[in-house]
Amino acid sequence: MKLVEAKDIPLGKDVNTNDLEEIKRLHDLLVSNFKRFPTALGLAAVQLGIPAKVCVVKHQGAAVCLINAFYQGISTFGYNDEGCLSLPDEIWRVKRQDKIWLKGYIYVPQSNQVMSVEKYFDKDTVHFNGAIADVIQHEIDHQDQVLISDIGERLK
Repeated sequence: MKLVEAKDIPLGKDVNTNDLEEIKRLHDLLVSNFKRFPTALGLAAVQLGIPAKVCVVKHQGAAVCLINAFYQGISTFGYNDEGCLSLPDEIWRVKRQDKIWLKGYIYVPQSNQVMSVEKYFDKDTVHFNGAIADVIQHEIDHQDQVLISDIGERLK
């Protein structure tokens, strides 16, 4: 499946977390496309023209499928240099939260189930910092039709 042009990325909509057939289909589609970009750290369904709040992010070497995810910043801001599959050959300096609190759901293909982020990581609250926090913010921004070109300074 081809990536849509940056200007054509649709707004992501919540996905019914009880519709396992649709979630599995979206997961499989995202993972198969994600593999086409070996240097990518994330891919959102909206980048494929699918108006769904589903994305995959590379975490500890695996593609983790986030569903209806959202984050809240819980720290100071930092600046990062980011690229984007939707803006090939461009680098942007973007202001991001250094640490985020993540809510939402994760699809677990091994057991074909959807579980809360808290249950998946077996924690009451789930925080990320560093590069993975940046990737999660980047992919969730896509779902809200926000690109790094909207919030950053172009370097290349």
